[in-house]
Amino acid sequence: IWDFRAIGMFICVVLVGTVAAFYCFFEGVKLIGPGKASLFVSIEPLMATIFTVMFMGAKFVFVDYIGLACITVMLILLAVGGESKE
Repeated sequence: IWDFRAIGMFICVVLVGTVAAFYCFFEGVKLIGPGKASLFVSIEPLMATIFTVMFMGAKFVFVDYIGLACITVMLILLAVGGESKE
């Protein structure tokens, strides 16, 4: 039911969860640079997975461990292979 409270909550989620988050991200990119910011963004799936297991009680199955390993390998490749020679 879309009453005034539901519409207000929806607008709050859109503004805080999207607009404010992107604003903070772009301000952070200005401060630390695009290279480091891309590494922080790349670690988000890994941290979301860890927090889901810790706080939500999710159980891992074999495929989840494979995905976690793939994310970790990708982060290592980005960190090591992304260094520029200046």
